[in-house]
Amino acid sequence: MQNILKIYVATGAIFGGGYYLYSLRNSPSKITKQNYYNDSIELLKGYKPAIDVLGENFKIEKFDESDNFNEFSDKNAKLKILVKGDKRLADFFVYASRQETDRNWNIDTLEIKYRGSPNKFKIFDRSLINNPTTTT
Repeated sequence: MQNILKIYVATGAIFGGGYYLYSLRNSPSKITKQNYYNDSIELLKGYKPAIDVLGENFKIEKFDESDNFNEFSDKNAKLKILVKGDKRLADFFVYASRQETDRNWNIDTLEIKYRGSPNKFKIFDRSLINNPTTTT
């Protein structure tokens, strides 16, 4: 009887673990359906300096929800997206927020870090739009 129980437990663990891995690889992420994810990708596509470094035919790799950088709450989101270009790879960082009562997110900051480069480059900062600096 104990051997049969062990077989059931082992079989359940194998199939359960296999299903979990399958779902990680093949289920669409809730994150990639959010407006801040898609809007940030569109902003990157329109940012010529990044296109010049990455190459015109860059693609967004599958989003890795398990990356330690990524953090999500009801009001804030922080994520890292791998971008693969003809010329280079880069990590694309998205910082977004929203009011509790709002369904849509605002992109706060976008940064890109090219592989092999020690620095991140800010390509968008919403605070500069909302509070423009005046120069005389």
